Amino acid sequence: CSKFPVPAAKNEWYCCDSLCTSVIESLTKMVSPGLGVLAIGTGALALALVCKPERETRKARPMAIYAAPALLLILYLFTPVEHPSSEPALNTARLREEERRWLQESEGGPEDAPPWQDQAAAKEDDGVFGNLLGWFEQKDTRPAHPDDRIHIIFSTSCSHFQQWQAEVLLYSHMKSGQRGRITRMTSACAKEGDHAKANNEFMHDTKELVEDKEHVMRTSNGRTEFYFSPRFERAATFKFANKPFSCAQWASTREAPSNADEVIVLIDPDMILLNPLSIEPEESYNLIIKPSHETSFGYNVPKPGTPVAQYYPIGVPWAESFDARYADKLQRDYHTKKFSEAVAGKDSKSNAVTRSNGWDHYNIGPPYMMSWVDFKPFTQTWKRFTPATADLTNNDLIAEMWSYAMAAAHEGLPHNLLSNYMLATPKSDSSVHNEAWPWLEEDLKQPMSCHRPTVPTGKRAPTLLHYCQNNAAKDSTGVTWMHHKGHVPDHILDCDMPLLKPPPDDFYNTQTTPADRRMAWTMCHLFSVTNEAVLAYREKYCVGKFINTSKMIYLHQHGNRPCGRDVDPRFCPHLASIVPEGYPFKGAVKS
Repeated sequence: CSKFPVPAAKNEWYCCDSLCTSVIESLTKMVSPGLGVLAIGTGALALALVCKPERETRKARPMAIYAAPALLLILYLFTPVEHPSSEPALNTARLREEERRWLQESEGGPEDAPPWQDQAAAKEDDGVFGNLLGWFEQKDTRPAHPDDRIHIIFSTSCSHFQQWQAEVLLYSHMKSGQRGRITRMTSACAKEGDHAKANNEFMHDTKELVEDKEHVMRTSNGRTEFYFSPRFERAATFKFANKPFSCAQWASTREAPSNADEVIVLIDPDMILLNPLSIEPEESYNLIIKPSHETSFGYNVPKPGTPVAQYYPIGVPWAESFDARYADKLQRDYHTKKFSEAVAGKDSKSNAVTRSNGWDHYNIGPPYMMSWVDFKPFTQTWKRFTPATADLTNNDLIAEMWSYAMAAAHEGLPHNLLSNYMLATPKSDSSVHNEAWPWLEEDLKQPMSCHRPTVPTGKRAPTLLHYCQNNAAKDSTGVTWMHHKGHVPDHILDCDMPLLKPPPDDFYNTQTTPADRRMAWTMCHLFSVTNEAVLAYREKYCVGKFINTSKMIYLHQHGNRPCGRDVDPRFCPHLASIVPEGYPFKGAVKS
């Protein structure tokens, strides 16, 4: 009863009822509804035997604990249930197209019932015995929706810097209504008494470490799964090795997924979900594809042997016959002219990839979407190629992306490239068609509140916003506003920290150039989602404490002078200032 505090006036039955309610709520979430109801009945009987009410209360509600599960069982028997079909899933995209044509060509009368109605109705069976037998017929483990096969994963360190980024991502995952699973992989968490060593020797940045694993596991998103990996010493000199090493360890140690058709979606922690990511098959007109690519229906669906990824113009130097940047080192240290040969070996399939083929299938970045059967062996190759790629390129920022591409080529996994998943470079007019910006062309002409920004939905809508770059624009008074993840205070999740100060509400509407308008659109969404995520986190973990809701953290380009010894360093961030709320705002005064 310690977990169910009750008033002193209540008797023992109150405790038992609370416990029974908790058991019922837990068991009804079981995968098999039939087993769930049977378990509720068994659990209720056990509770009734364990809970021994006093004689005077026994008459008050003697059968309550039996009546509840019995009622649930009766209601469930007479409720229609949808059985998994042994036939392939309906092609929802084409059915929608058939519906559109049917509505145009007919008056929609009863005699003109659309052809797909019978297919959908055939999946529903009502009646007592239909439901009862349905519990034991649900052997088909395929999900009810294609997107239930999605398993999003992302990798972080154990720093406060990536703790708040992870929380913003997880909040956006929850807010967007994304289906499927999500796992946060975290490495290099400090052990008790080992904080300084971990920070200086193993961590890939100078950010302060989170106190413990329990702190890492705090999130407003209750569907989050966690995986902790050890410290990777290679990350001390090349911090991005954390991603392939974590993925390889997670893939090799996790239990096999219950769904053999699971699709792994690897993204970065500095991404937010604007809309749910989907792997439902689409026609080419609902995708942004390079003109040179020949496509068919379902080009966007990851399949064994054919992953899907976002197009990134990072180049394929490893597939070039000669690259001047690395020629001397290749000749001196590896005795070859070819990048891929030095990393993957002379017998690797990656050596057969040409520059043209490389740009068509391996010029890629997150989200990477790959079937589980391919992902597990692939990660071991990716992990093996990353240190050599980093050494050869002098720890280039995107070395792990090149090693990913080489590993994919080595494993015979050419990717389908799409440009419609991500928004990342608003200030570059030349990059607009490499991302999902064309889908926002009409929306960007409409007014929008910066404090309550909106996101278009539907098939032709962006999925991810990647805030990997610096974004800046001026408001109508000439004040410069900027957003960069490195300028957000590491302890932004703390209960007493102010929130980020967003630009004025008319910030987006006053921009005059297409680039500035895209920039303002990006910034308005970043400020809004970050503050929402922080508040959701605090509402869950700051119960009984002061929650600061003031928006006073102004991000700016230039650093501050060091704070005095008597100032809490959390309130003296290096690249931000605590400023008054409200507008007009003159900009931060340099100390």
